Amino acid sequence: MPYFASYYMLEKELVIATLTDAIDTTLTRLQQDLNDLKTSASNETKSTAGDKHETALAQLQILQARVNALIAQMAELKNVCLRNTQNKTTRAIGINSLFVTNEKIFYMNIAWPKIEVDGQVIYPISASSPLGSVLLNKGINEEVLFNNQLYKISKIE
Repeated sequence: MPYFASYYMLEKELVIATLTDAIDTTLTRLQQDLNDLKTSASNETKSTAGDKHETALAQLQILQARVNALIAQMAELKNVCLRNTQNKTTRAIGINSLFVTNEKIFYMNIAWPKIEVDGQVIYPISASSPLGSVLLNKGINEEVLFNNQLYKISKIE
């Protein structure tokens, strides 16, 4: 029996909403991490002195800079995700395509860990990823061999 014999097409808007919610959750967690680091830095200035204080404070500042960079990356990723959601009717896989293969359900937009939508596991991939670039512009019933795995496209939305 094919992997997705009982598959029904999901609402693309729900997939997009779930993906952006996942990004927002990550942004919230990163913002909390940043706040915790700021609190630690504040406590560090009150509790220690000398070289130990300077080293600890410098490490906290480095961590804050890294978390700030991650927050900026996540915000940009969300912007890209939302920019890529124009609905175009197409017979080939492109940006914003939700499509089914014999192995998995993919959403071509941004690279992100798998998400679950209405009990279905969706794999968000980027068109610039190795698999995404191979699947880009392929149509229904076309097959692609990637890393010794055959992907046959059965549906595109």
